[in-house]
Amino acid sequence: MNIGCFKLSDFTDPDKIIEIKSEFVDQGIVKVSGLFNEAQLEQPIQDLLAVISGWSNTTNFPNDPDEAFNLLCKNNVKSADIALRIAKDLPSFQSLISNQNLYSVIGHLLGEKHLLSPFDWSLFRIDGQSTKVSHFEWHQDYQYNVISTNAVTFWIALRDVELDMGPLKFVPKSHNKIHAIHKETEVEANNPNRIRIVKNDEFEQLVLNQTDVGVIKKGECILFNTLLLHASGINKSEKYRWVANGRYAPANDKELMARDFYMARTKYPRFFESAHQDLVI
Repeated sequence: MNIGCFKLSDFTDPDKIIEIKSEFVDQGIVKVSGLFNEAQLEQPIQDLLAVISGWSNTTNFPNDPDEAFNLLCKNNVKSADIALRIAKDLPSFQSLISNQNLYSVIGHLLGEKHLLSPFDWSLFRIDGQSTKVSHFEWHQDYQYNVISTNAVTFWIALRDVELDMGPLKFVPKSHNKIHAIHKETEVEANNPNRIRIVKNDEFEQLVLNQTDVGVIKKGECILFNTLLLHASGINKSEKYRWVANGRYAPANDKELMARDFYMARTKYPRFFESAHQDLVI
């Protein structure tokens, strides 16, 4: 299946906006290009490599980010874990995910002017053979963040993602309910799969319809509903998937306001169990 592909300029046409919103409501996912310039995409990578090289006392970096990150991981096995934890604190990363074009496009999809984004659940992902910590199995984002059930996740390719690099997998039209999860027995630091969906017959039938987003070019942005079932594809290449992701939600969501804007954050990672006790098994 090919997902709906649109450009930033499409959002200046009222008729086109209606088409894009219809696609998003129906499928739960669209792709948008033209949101970012080259410097916005490149700076977070260069800043991250510089910070980690200083921490690990690594010098003489190759110009290629993949080669540079491989060298870091070779010199210090903690590099991948450190990168996952600190990258989202980089101002250049925060500037990228606060981009006004991104904010505006998501606002159009939601029909809202005022949005919220929990920055501590944003991720700078470097997915490769040496970074198993960032491989996500089938899940919905909502159970991790508990913002709103119509929140929009953004997935920005900072480098081209080819077919052998494991493009994002998803189930079209799977964004209409919250799936039950297994109760967590412990919270592991940086474990991307600590929240496990109950794999009942309904779930197994849904994933039979899985597809992937295909090749994603640098700067293209996948936008999908927080309830859409999705997973990381397996990266079988020698390259890394350099991706920035996070989510935005309407600031006036009724359920969010009813709980005084309380949501799951890194310091409240198990909030879903409190907010939806009937969906924890």
